Amino acid sequence: MPDNPTIAELAANQDNLSTLVSALGAAGLDETLSDEDATFTVFAPTNSAFANIDADELTDNPELLSEVLEYHVVSGQAIEAGDIEDGQTVETVEGETLAFSVDGGTVQVDGATVTSADVQASNGVVHIVDGVLLETVDAVDRATLTPQLSTTADALDAAGLAGSDSPLRTETLTLFAPADGAFDGLKLDALTSNTDLLGRILNYHVVPGSRITSDQISGGETPSTREGGTLNIAVNNGTVTVNGIPVSTTDIQTENATIHLIDGVLLQRIDIVERASITEGLETLTSAVQAANLDASDSPLRDDNPYTVFAPVSDAFSGLDVDELTGDSEILNRVLPHHVVSGQITSDQLSNGDTPQTLEGGTVEIGVSDGTVTVNGIPVSIADIQTRNGVVHVIDGVLLERLDVVQRATITSNLSTLATAVGEAGLAQSLKGDGPFTVFAPTNDALGQYNTDALVGENRPQGLLERILQYHVISGQALASGDLSEGESPGTLEGGTITIGLDDGVTLNGRVQVSVPDIEVRNGVVHVLDDVLLRRTNAVQRALVTPNFSILADLVAQAGLAGDLSNEDGTFTVFAPTNDAFLAALDDNDNGEIDDGEVPNNAADLLQYHVANSVFYAGDEPTAPSGTMIPDGDTNVGTLEGSDVLVRRDGSSVTLNPENEASSVIAPDVDVTNGVIHGIDTVLQIPPSN
Repeated sequence: MPDNPTIAELAANQDNLSTLVSALGAAGLDETLSDEDATFTVFAPTNSAFANIDADELTDNPELLSEVLEYHVVSGQAIEAGDIEDGQTVETVEGETLAFSVDGGTVQVDGATVTSADVQASNGVVHIVDGVLLETVDAVDRATLTPQLSTTADALDAAGLAGSDSPLRTETLTLFAPADGAFDGLKLDALTSNTDLLGRILNYHVVPGSRITSDQISGGETPSTREGGTLNIAVNNGTVTVNGIPVSTTDIQTENATIHLIDGVLLQRIDIVERASITEGLETLTSAVQAANLDASDSPLRDDNPYTVFAPVSDAFSGLDVDELTGDSEILNRVLPHHVVSGQITSDQLSNGDTPQTLEGGTVEIGVSDGTVTVNGIPVSIADIQTRNGVVHVIDGVLLERLDVVQRATITSNLSTLATAVGEAGLAQSLKGDGPFTVFAPTNDALGQYNTDALVGENRPQGLLERILQYHVISGQALASGDLSEGESPGTLEGGTITIGLDDGVTLNGRVQVSVPDIEVRNGVVHVLDDVLLRRTNAVQRALVTPNFSILADLVAQAGLAGDLSNEDGTFTVFAPTNDAFLAALDDNDNGEIDDGEVPNNAADLLQYHVANSVFYAGDEPTAPSGTMIPDGDTNVGTLEGSDVLVRRDGSSVTLNPENEASSVIAPDVDVTNGVIHGIDTVLQIPPSN
């Protein structure tokens, strides 16, 4: 460095001024500050000072860059720090004035502290400062240059409020500017793509006509905004809040404005529908509102009457078929209004046991315990979101209690097969009636275990589906799980009874588990099952719907035995070979099916040899109230064919004809209306003597 450097040379040789040097070069001011015939005072921001602003935005805008840099330069004077007085002002090359304060020897210029004073140059003096002086820029440019306000700056641009004629550039105002973190939880794409909504939101952050500084705020102020609404300013323990949102940084001065950074976005002047549309986690609700045309300008959710909305998060719709929900106007127009209560009810106004009426006509029950609010048992996860026309409480579930049994099944993803079956059976209208009903609802997986063609196919046996479904319905009672008693046997719509067990949750007929109990609906209660109740099918029907007995069902039909074995007055024990058992015995060409030529001539006799004309249970306990347990040891059981089957029981193990191609009972005690079926792993052979 020369012995007597110019300001430009001095700065170029200071490592902590390298950003300033680059900026001076970009603006062409390095030549100006190299003029030895001129005299300057330069307030030089350090690299750290530039790191606190968006320097790239600054250098990408040559006009703004020149304006900012010229504001750091005083021409015609070399002002020593010792000559600066508190309250002094001085005009800059840019044309605006700098304001000084002096306190105990510390000099500040526009709030930036001089950290190294009186660095001498041949053409003036340099004072190194710890901040970039930006009071000469307007509110829009200040937001653009402030890293914490990058989202706000982008929003101003998207709303058309960043142009040269923007009032945020030309008018005196106070801006409560949301810091970037304030936008967390909002859908920025939805926000910035709706310029009308965005403009109203941003203008609600602007108080026109005055620059309100923090020392002018005492609390209780309600200034009017450019949007037309008012703000509520409060001071609590020294913290300033705007509509309850804390002010994190105060008094950022610009050419035309005072900016206060706030920790949230002020959304109280948009309506309920608009609030949902820009809120992350409410996307599914928003889609449903649009499908119901509740986003229209004449929607009650958009008028001036106040409402309370319990808004389900998108995750709450998990397990529901949203396409079915939004595609059925009758269902949708029951579900959505049931989430809306007339009047604005904040969380502190809710009491345990309240039952406000919804727009749908039903009521919801409020619970309050240990500070947690619930609606029909569903927790409120975010309370008291204020809007122009009411309040929103975000909830973790969807309120579906006002749907009927059929509607509830229709929109429940894992009950779609049941819903289809109810329609196919012509039972939908009945189950949409007043009831009350208790419905035991098999899931898709439960029904998928069985032969769906036999249940819902075009060629399904007449009356079979209807019979099965009606056996899952108790009419005249809405029995919650807590209403059920061990061993009771309520009657069903089909006419038969179901046996209740309570040893491990709720079980039905000793084998089917209730996996999800107590789903409340308008006309009763639904309990979801992990299997299908088939006790009220006869032996032939049971074989038809059981995939592993399909060959047996086909052979019974071919042998002309279906009528006899369907006799509801019969008392049969059917030893039912599985498909694998029949293939092992009859599939001579090993093609995985029984061809016509492989069916034995004595098929009818063979099949009747698998049927006893009395009911014998093979399990440890009978699963139905009638029938005889097979005792330990050997028992000869007579068959319809005329010969006996030797049944050997050893504890829980049951073997048939153990001395002659023994067959094991692998699926005991499948109850049917006319007896019991035992699945076996080997086809029984008629004794040669017969």
